[in-house]
Amino acid sequence: MLGTIILAGILLSVLVWFLSPKLSPIPYYPTLTRELKLIDRALALKPGEVLFDLGAGDGKMLWRYAQPGVRVVGVEINPYLAIYMYLRRLFHPYRQQIEIRRQDLFKTNFAQANKIYLFVGPFMMEAIIKYLLKNRGTNLKRIVSYRYDFVAQNGQKLTPAGSKLKTIKGKENVYLWDF
Repeated sequence: MLGTIILAGILLSVLVWFLSPKLSPIPYYPTLTRELKLIDRALALKPGEVLFDLGAGDGKMLWRYAQPGVRVVGVEINPYLAIYMYLRRLFHPYRQQIEIRRQDLFKTNFAQANKIYLFVGPFMMEAIIKYLLKNRGTNLKRIVSYRYDFVAQNGQKLTPAGSKLKTIKGKENVYLWDF
């Protein structure tokens, strides 16, 4: 009986976390496996690069791209997903290439990032892009967004001077922003 009550309490707290926009502003929705080849092409990771996955969720992109010479950093505010990633990293063959940061992405230092992967809702895109542009380091060469274009709330494209936008068509589009 006590075990059932404890389990119900844990499940309820997880549900509240996932459904509360104040606690987790971006709902968990993983990148679809069928689109990974498009994302591979968009990221085009090379040895020596550092990839940041903002809102890393279950870490699918971290596990996929962690390899010798490529460092991946997952930023995730949801404690349940972060714990899951910490545990899963223990068993990854390139775990030394994986860094997990349980933090608000609006408090993240991106100075080391060469490439950034985003899969966030359109309602967050403008705020995230403005934060990235204000806080990016000189190493940032590309931002890749799965499914959502770089568009402000008013519908205008977010394109600072000297940058290039590209779209890779798929079932769901992948958007690239080169600097």
